[in-house]
Amino acid sequence: MSDPALPPLYARWMDALLGGHIPKETRATCSNCAMAPPAGEPMGPGQFDPTTKCCTYVPRLPNFLVGAVLADEDPDNAPGRATVEGRILAGVGVTPLGLARPPAWDLLYRHGVVRSDTAFGRTRSLRCPHFLADGRCGIWRHREGVCATWHCRNDRGAVGLAFWEALGGLLGVLERSLSYDAVLALGLEGPALRHLLDAPQPADGPALDGRQSPAARRAIWGGWAERERELYVATAARVERMNWSEVRRIAGPEGEAHAQLVLQAWQALVWAETPARLQLARLGSVEIGAETTAIVTHRGYDPIEVPSKLLPFLARFDGRPVELVRAELDAEGATVDGAVVQRLVDWGVLVKA
Repeated sequence: MSDPALPPLYARWMDALLGGHIPKETRATCSNCAMAPPAGEPMGPGQFDPTTKCCTYVPRLPNFLVGAVLADEDPDNAPGRATVEGRILAGVGVTPLGLARPPAWDLLYRHGVVRSDTAFGRTRSLRCPHFLADGRCGIWRHREGVCATWHCRNDRGAVGLAFWEALGGLLGVLERSLSYDAVLALGLEGPALRHLLDAPQPADGPALDGRQSPAARRAIWGGWAERERELYVATAARVERMNWSEVRRIAGPEGEAHAQLVLQAWQALVWAETPARLQLARLGSVEIGAETTAIVTHRGYDPIEVPSKLLPFLARFDGRPVELVRAELDAEGATVDGAVVQRLVDWGVLVKA
């Protein structure tokens, strides 16, 4: 597993939307987990278990990504394909739209258990079914939008987080829209189609145990019953053939709104611009050390570390022109260069006045 980069399908679409490169997040290293303790050391507060990393999350896989995994004959993909086939065989959450989260896991997620600081990245029983024994993601080349855009740390702090959150929102819309478009094109109809549109029902006992009755499965799949793999592979082939213009049209106005937000966030990410006037933001937790101080702004996983001697001068940024404040500090022997100011802006320590 390489370090974070978009899956090939999504990368192709984003190249067309942005017309430029998405900077790599060099501080979020999945192959050598940035959140895990050094080898041989115990897991400390805020760190992840190296046998789970951030993979204590079960993704919802849209039908076309399920099909892409099934159709990928690369030998390196075989272990990951087996994990997807296992979910299909179990039948729970398996619909023409793709693979949903198992009901028991979903209950924990919706009640915040999975997302808590004590569980996320630390609880082995919540580990993703596609997490392989050697620490790789089995579906890396075909992972969905949440896993493709989540980073524990961002090279440009809050600016980077804003971009990836915007992109995650767009990919979520694309996944839903393309999943429905595919099942309609493949002729799903009648009760099976109605099932996809009905409000979710509380999971019954067998579903919570990871089982599904044959009758329930037939109702969900209609004429595609016993041909689930065939439908998934067909949806993958259909989506793979689409160019960005077709994808954008299918996503409709909601997709277009998200696309505009992604464009704006990307421009902020690739073109750093320091506002002319800055002021000190309301800060989160601050851990002051003798040499450096960690300041939490946008995310607890990603504090900014600044020299402790800089702290008394931050309040001098009070809405006056930045160059005037820097000149005053320079005259006092407390030089703060432009790169430092920009980094403080990126992390949200200083904000536009």
